[in-house]
Amino acid sequence: MELNKLLRPQKIVIVGATERETMAGFASRMFLEQCRERMEDLYLVSLKNDRVFGVPCYRKISDIPGKIDLAVICTPKTTVPALLEEAAEQGAKGAVVFASGYGETKLPEDVRMEEELTAKAKDLDIAVMGPNCAGFLNFVDRVFAFGFLFQARESAGKIGLVSQSGQVCMGLMESAKGSFSYVISAGNSKIVTMEDYLEFLVEDENTEVVAAYMEGIKKPEKFAQVLHRAVEKRKPVVILKAGRSQKGSRAAASHTGNLSGCDKHTDALFKKFGVIRVEDLEELLSVCAAIVTLPKLPEKKQSGICKYIRRGDNNLSGRRFPVRSGTS
Repeated sequence: MELNKLLRPQKIVIVGATERETMAGFASRMFLEQCRERMEDLYLVSLKNDRVFGVPCYRKISDIPGKIDLAVICTPKTTVPALLEEAAEQGAKGAVVFASGYGETKLPEDVRMEEELTAKAKDLDIAVMGPNCAGFLNFVDRVFAFGFLFQARESAGKIGLVSQSGQVCMGLMESAKGSFSYVISAGNSKIVTMEDYLEFLVEDENTEVVAAYMEGIKKPEKFAQVLHRAVEKRKPVVILKAGRSQKGSRAAASHTGNLSGCDKHTDALFKKFGVIRVEDLEELLSVCAAIVTLPKLPEKKQSGICKYIRRGDNNLSGRRFPVRSGTS
């Protein structure tokens, strides 16, 4: 699937636009407030409102003149399949689905609806973020398809973040250390997976370090390929992996329906490809902030900050590429 239409779209429609304090309302408000220079690229669709924050609304996606790239669907899950079809007819190749209550509930009917959504997206060739996600922020192109209120940033940073938890995204964005190129809340990741987002960030020239909060690995072979590519590009990858303990594994599964898998295998894969594994959100952001400090990677594999950050427990000196470091 082509992720540029999802993460770097030109024409965007917010379906279910409203001024109410919901994810739909927050997405509408933040885009209109923070992306005024892109107003000609944004369309609002609402069955109930003629205007949202002063901007006229269309009744249907099909009423929009011309083609669109991305549909941000803020409506209940029962409406999503038909809206995907309508968006595809209008040319969309990307969609964000905020709705929850899919496979993460483990209920047979919800699992079936998630399977149908996945099949529909693949049939229509639409890269769908979610379901059960908070959307994304693209600070490079000023595209804010995000269902929470956030503090505006005037310029893009160099940290590309992908997380299966929208709350994790919010927590990291509230820190002064955070300087992001992209912030992606992947949700259940049933169509576009964590591995796909990581691949995008590894290849993205605006991103110098890739940060991830992961609850599970769905495509081990692709995951390994992406990590190998990061080594080739000398782009550091920093991951906070949930489920290291049995309790944590259960928590990860209950959040997005992911199974964390055998942690020792994950650890071995991380060590093989030089992934920096961190233990909490503070460490995730601190490590990434340290990495983007220097203008280039050091030539030597040993560095003082590596020993400080990981206290020697991840054998950083044996990594295939050195991470950026500060002073010893």
